Amino acid sequence: MVSKLTNQIEEGLEKRKQLENPLGITYRDFRFSYSLDYLGKVFNLLSELCSLQNSFDEMDSFAKNCFLRENAIDELELIFREHFIPLKRESVFASWIYEKEDSNAYFIEAYKQLLEGKRKAPRNVQELNRVYEEVVFKRNVAFHRKNIKRFHLFRTDALSLNETTNFLPDYLGSSSEAEIIQEISFTLQLLDSSFDVFTKMSLVFFFFLYSMPYYNENFFLCKYVLSTYLFEKNYSLLALTLGQLIERNKQELETRLSKILKEGHGDLSDFVSFCADFFHDGISSLSFELAKKKYACLKNSQPKEKNDEKLKYCLSLGSIFTSYGLNIFEIEEETKISIPTINRYLKKMREGGCLNQKRIGKREFFSLK
Repeated sequence: MVSKLTNQIEEGLEKRKQLENPLGITYRDFRFSYSLDYLGKVFNLLSELCSLQNSFDEMDSFAKNCFLRENAIDELELIFREHFIPLKRESVFASWIYEKEDSNAYFIEAYKQLLEGKRKAPRNVQELNRVYEEVVFKRNVAFHRKNIKRFHLFRTDALSLNETTNFLPDYLGSSSEAEIIQEISFTLQLLDSSFDVFTKMSLVFFFFLYSMPYYNENFFLCKYVLSTYLFEKNYSLLALTLGQLIERNKQELETRLSKILKEGHGDLSDFVSFCADFFHDGISSLSFELAKKKYACLKNSQPKEKNDEKLKYCLSLGSIFTSYGLNIFEIEEETKISIPTINRYLKKMREGGCLNQKRIGKREFFSLK
């Protein structure tokens, strides 16, 4: 029955999509339309985002992978702090490196799959539910969390007040599963609309939290869906800092969202424009950070023909793009130099006072002073 209802809803949405106005949208009692000022803002944002991503894509692949992993670990540290028991960054890093099979593994694996290009943003309710089942539900079961409620596709009764994982703990979302199916189908189809990427993200963020499809972790799941979409479109740096960006603007976002949702209707243009402003701030910060790291790389660039030169350059990349450096297996994989030769070089650098060394779990991590 639910499958039949879902098919009917998605057929209706497909017809609606064909009639979509590329300059605006109306859904339920909410509306959005482009203004000339906002179009100018979006044009500048797209230019900034493309420049950032192009600058990143020019980098050495090893440096890029290190930088993406660092941002993913920062994002995960924030997720655990917001949604579960806070973990120190070093503990998140160790879980990532050693692939620990604990209650945190599902979230960490979800972000690893992002970096490996194995995740695509869901485009319908079945795909979204699959993400929830693979990441959130399994994690909750592994953690023995209370009040896990079984459902068909989405929740079938009201949310609990003060559910802190839902971003807006006093907002209860839509009242029935049938409404949720329709709203989430509409929300996910926005990802393939003719809107620009920033408008899509703002509207999906709003309508996802308007619906609140699950009993818990709606906020996390919304961010993860948006991150998968950004990664899919090759905006990897923005994808892996989205949660941190939202966190920096969380209070103002809560205020604006609560006001609109309490009224139950209104123009979303100001909200979408505000989101564009903090996207601009985030892209500017990322561009500045990346420029500093690329400049540090240039200072360390040199011919890399001899083993010592290759090893020094590899360690310099580890120092610039990671928090703890590189372990010996990462150095071996990147330089293709044997472990005994690497150990001799590390000993020489240690004796010369040029090496930082930190033990995390079973392995030592090395970086240049």
